[in-house]
Amino acid sequence: MRSTELGELAAFISIVQQGNFRRAATSLNIKPSTLSHSMRALEERLGIRLLNRTTRKLSLTEAGQVLFDQVAPALGNIENAVETLNRFRTTPAGTVRSICRAFIVAQAESFSTTLSRYQTGDCCGKPLYRYCWWCRPSCLGQLLL
Repeated sequence: MRSTELGELAAFISIVQQGNFRRAATSLNIKPSTLSHSMRALEERLGIRLLNRTTRKLSLTEAGQVLFDQVAPALGNIENAVETLNRFRTTPAGTVRSICRAFIVAQAESFSTTLSRYQTGDCCGKPLYRYCWWCRPSCLGQLLL
């Protein structure tokens, strides 16, 4: 299974659980039009309609209900397995982004203490916890952990 197929199935599950495209898109942090295209691609790939949709109502087709009943628990199990793995992580990982420099500057001491413990790289030749936006404003406070 390709990652796009898994993403399409996750989008389908979110649409059904949220009850509409807009809420599902918000929960997935994507645009509703992107979600709609993903759903259309899934239906075309499977060759079957999964959702009956109008401007006011969204409902599952019989095939959609069968797919939802089988895929929702499986995706839930995958999410639980990944979350279980996070317990083995000894340090935080990810990207810290802020477009509000005033907040970061106000919290500088706290950020500096925390980031100095977990520093894994640099930006602009300076350690990440030294706030790369001082030397390059386009960074907008992006810090990689």
